[in-house]
Amino acid sequence: MILETQLEDWLGSIVDTGMPILLPQDELEQFGSNEKAFTEHVKSDPLLAMQILLWSKRSKAVPQGAIVTVSDAIVALGVNQILQRAAKLERLDPQQHHNKRLLEFIVDSMVAASLLESWHDLRQVEWTETDYWACVFANAVWWLMAVKDPVLLEGIEYRVSSGEPVNQVFEGVLGFSYQDLVVFTIDTYMLPTLERIVAWLENEETPPASLNFKYQALKFFLPISHQLAGSCREEYGSDRYHSLVKKAANATLIDNFEASLPVWIGRAIESYHDSLISYVIKHGYAAILAQHPEYQSAAEDSIHGITKWQSRLLFRLLEQLMNLLQGKCCFIAFPNGDKMRLEVARGGGLEKYLDYQFAIPKTGWLLKMLTASSSIRIAKDKSALAMGQLPEDVRQLISDDLFYMKSFCVNNDRYGLVYFMPDENREVQQDAYMQFRRLVALTEKNFMQDFETDLS
Repeated sequence: MILETQLEDWLGSIVDTGMPILLPQDELEQFGSNEKAFTEHVKSDPLLAMQILLWSKRSKAVPQGAIVTVSDAIVALGVNQILQRAAKLERLDPQQHHNKRLLEFIVDSMVAASLLESWHDLRQVEWTETDYWACVFANAVWWLMAVKDPVLLEGIEYRVSSGEPVNQVFEGVLGFSYQDLVVFTIDTYMLPTLERIVAWLENEETPPASLNFKYQALKFFLPISHQLAGSCREEYGSDRYHSLVKKAANATLIDNFEASLPVWIGRAIESYHDSLISYVIKHGYAAILAQHPEYQSAAEDSIHGITKWQSRLLFRLLEQLMNLLQGKCCFIAFPNGDKMRLEVARGGGLEKYLDYQFAIPKTGWLLKMLTASSSIRIAKDKSALAMGQLPEDVRQLISDDLFYMKSFCVNNDRYGLVYFMPDENREVQQDAYMQFRRLVALTEKNFMQDFETDLS
């Protein structure tokens, strides 16, 4: 009882006030009540995921035992309720020095998850949402330490790295062991960790042999992935790094293991798209990412003035348009001399037109969109009139049906175009058009940021 009281006192302030989360409120609100898309986006913010799990556990409307994964908690609470609660939480400022270690812990956990997912893919073993969160939350106790007392954390880390047993250090400093805090944290937040999965399997009379083998293997690989993730960031090329690479390669039996590391870490950047996490990975893992051509500096990576890094933002925008607004097809084109060049496209067979160029009209509404920030919605009964004002090569791309279009600022001196056609079965609504405009504006804001901002 005394031990539990000590743990409650230590964790109480964080639980009561909530941790600072990563995702901006306007970025969360773009999903409305689309639970599937919202759940996918929350993967970029494990601090928010922890809060959602805590809220669901405390909700009287959620039956006990109904929550196994983060997606379960989102469905149980509803996106709207989560948005209301998230609006009251502080947002983490990456420029503040005391947040540096917290971001490093989180990013290392997410890179470790990316490594494990890649290893599962190579072995053709299923990788689930539960597996993902089990890996990400494995070191959640260290996040809590970084939030509560980053100065005390430095001393604890120093002593542990010097060889003192972690449980002994925690008991001496905090009055309870590291393992006690792990168990209490899992129970408090109801985290879908590997400990909970293994405990569930052990309680089953006849656990599935395949699952039992999978999670025993994951239990073995999990610490290796986290150690390797941290080493790739902190000490790339060191003796310890090479020792961990050799250990992981021998354990996984994967050929060309070290050569694949920057590719696997690069996938983590792409997985988290334009989130703070992807930026911190790109910055923190720059040394090893430089070993892969795709992640060289933006100056070497520019195509027609658009970097590959920026192209990922554009792909993310098209994914959001197609999924959130039930799109039929969409594309983004940028000026290239006196023509427009198709940079990215989704749906409707438009992918085959990538790099296609069409003439910029000499007059008309399309030219006006390329000289100032503007947007337009063409209803089905007005499309013929609008199409008649466009050159033939533009009409080849744009369907004579309802569509939305918005200009998109490029490098502060020119405008591209975002074209979107909703599914023909979807009723045209003003709120859908406004959401289209918000998504484009949000991406434009991120697009114009300096992605090399020093977060140290």
